[in-house]
Amino acid sequence: MAWDTDALLTRVRRKLRIPDGTSAMSDAELLSIGDEVTRIHVMTLLRKTVGEWYVTKYTVPLVADQEAYRIPERVQAGGVRDVTLINDAGVEYDLPELRLEYARTRGNSGRRQGNIRGHFIEDNSIIIRPTPTAADNSICVRYRRQPSELILPTSSNTEVLSSATGSIAVATVTLTAPFTSSMEADVVQAVPPFDVIATGTGAGAGSVFTFTTTVNTDDAGAGDYLCVAGETPIPQVPPVCHDLLVYGIAMVAAQELGKERLYSQLSGTFEAVADGVYEQLRDRNEGSLQKIISHTSALRQRGGWGWWA
Repeated sequence: MAWDTDALLTRVRRKLRIPDGTSAMSDAELLSIGDEVTRIHVMTLLRKTVGEWYVTKYTVPLVADQEAYRIPERVQAGGVRDVTLINDAGVEYDLPELRLEYARTRGNSGRRQGNIRGHFIEDNSIIIRPTPTAADNSICVRYRRQPSELILPTSSNTEVLSSATGSIAVATVTLTAPFTSSMEADVVQAVPPFDVIATGTGAGAGSVFTFTTTVNTDDAGAGDYLCVAGETPIPQVPPVCHDLLVYGIAMVAAQELGKERLYSQLSGTFEAVADGVYEQLRDRNEGSLQKIISHTSALRQRGGWGWWA
């Protein structure tokens, strides 16, 4: 069976013992609960496994005399996983996190004062120390992406037929609003890992959506979905978490519907499923984890930070 929100709701209603189309709880209400369960339960469990789930990256060119660079909007809990510096030769270096109070008072001072090289977070920005004096480097920010909000397969998303460089051909004959105007769109995989494989600004004409920003659409294929950015008809959780999401939605819905006995039963099953999922995922990489000091680390630096120049 295809994994989309229609299939998800069918399974949830079966657990709740309510047929499709009944007014006990609407599809939109159940999908809203699905977003809640994903944020509170599924994402929390996945982070405990230390499996780097949802980690993605973006590169930002440095601007001369600019210290602050915004954290992406679609980041989990407003934090970042890692920040590195890429020089004009394309070599990537560590850019360690600094303590806020130390970096603020000494980060732009001279070497005699302890010339700090790194970054810290202030509100929703990444602050680079020392402040760049040229625009010949970039920073690479790795962060955990927030899963998109669940919606039904409707006119606000459409199935992909094929892809070409920078464009998507869709299964519908003619694209309709909102795709006919300039907008930010996502391409979402319909197969594991159900990821957002492309995102950018563009507009549609006929049955083709063309991105006006540089976007790699090579991985998009038949059956994937073109969606409004931040929305998806494909629940973006690993296959092993599908049952967890189903039982989680049914559990919360049963409580809201006043089905206390059913809620108690579903709660017990949900906890058991969560324990099983954790056992399966906690060793995502079963190899031996070794402590490695990067050759660009401060621990191996002798005579300064020449890479910053």
